[in-house]
Amino acid sequence: MSPRLAIVGGGIAGLAALAEAHARGVPAVLYEPRTLGGVAVTRQVQPGWTHETGPTSFTARSAALVQLIDRLGLRAELEQLGRAARQRFLRRNGQLRANLSALSWRERWGLVTGMFQAPADAAEVSVRDWAAARFGDVFADEVVGAMVTGIWAADGRELEMASAFPAVFAAARGAPMWRAFGRMPKERPLPGGTWSLRGGLGRIGETAAARWGNTVRRAEVAGISAGRDGWTIHADDGEVSVARVVLATPAGAAAPLLGDVAPAAALELGQVRSSPIVAAHWLATECHFPTGFGYLAGPQEGAAVLGSLFTGDLFPDRSPRGLRAGVTLLGGTREPDAVRLADDAIRGRLEREHELLTGRPLRLEALDVVRHPRAVPLPTPGHAARRLRVHAALPPGLALAGAWDGDGSMEAAAASGRAAAERMCA
Repeated sequence: MSPRLAIVGGGIAGLAALAEAHARGVPAVLYEPRTLGGVAVTRQVQPGWTHETGPTSFTARSAALVQLIDRLGLRAELEQLGRAARQRFLRRNGQLRANLSALSWRERWGLVTGMFQAPADAAEVSVRDWAAARFGDVFADEVVGAMVTGIWAADGRELEMASAFPAVFAAARGAPMWRAFGRMPKERPLPGGTWSLRGGLGRIGETAAARWGNTVRRAEVAGISAGRDGWTIHADDGEVSVARVVLATPAGAAAPLLGDVAPAAALELGQVRSSPIVAAHWLATECHFPTGFGYLAGPQEGAAVLGSLFTGDLFPDRSPRGLRAGVTLLGGTREPDAVRLADDAIRGRLEREHELLTGRPLRLEALDVVRHPRAVPLPTPGHAARRLRVHAALPPGLALAGAWDGDGSMEAAAASGRAAAERMCA
């Protein structure tokens, strides 16, 4: 049967779109020359040591992502992260402090009183300014700043609150935070906490390849052109005519493909920024970090790294017995040139950071450096308005999807892909 729908891009957005097409019985073809799942790849570096090259977990509110996992038949493989995930650290003044102890008494009091503040928020207010208006400058810069570092590898001033935390922004606009909690969406597909898949999130792409591989074309798309009855996909393995198209690639890759058919949308997409990240995965024979989820170093710390995840504590079955595993993140918009650092320079930073925080040496058994020049799309001020302009500028029969079409997360990618396919399959 000839495909009616072409999906360009096999990341989480593309797979969510393909799953929706299959659920609706719409013949579809997906173009992806590389690994399905995008950056969600599980990698075995050496016997007994497995790690994720991209995201490691997701929250219980990730409805669209959980639906994709369900459609792949992986619901039984979901696992909730254990006790270690509840112990999270901030780097404050060169020391690691856990959970509430990371806040001074003054900051804790500011957090309480801030729950009763209801400032007027501009539509494009930044995350930093939104937090400062409620909880004070220090809390916004050091605590919220560290949290933003962990999610987007960016500064809170660079992100639009309405796009980065849409549910919180909508619920708290014109109301104090204590009242906003009652307005927040309460439905969630999983019990609270943090979740992953047994064996890693790379199983999403691996399972999709096994289940839907007959609808995947391992080809690079060079262009899209409009025809009398739809669209023509120009790929390096030939041309295919379809009625509708979902373009589910990163913004930077989508822009040139739209140049001839939707130039205004292409121009807008070209302005979407991304943060570059270096993920230095390590295996240590001697490590003295405390047990827990990991730590974040906000912009006020002046640290040589963005933070670390203690992946061996979260996923003990993915590293050899007796060794400690983790991943340290560098770069972001704070230091975009970090992606050009040599492995030896990165190793040196890891060792110095560990010794600074623990007073003891880090003995590395192995180091695997993964560089993401465009890791996370950033919802910068004006992002919500830009998304509306992009979608409004598209011709009929063409839809866009991706993590950029939201807050940059895997959940945003899944939700965007599903919504795009719903429109194109209607």
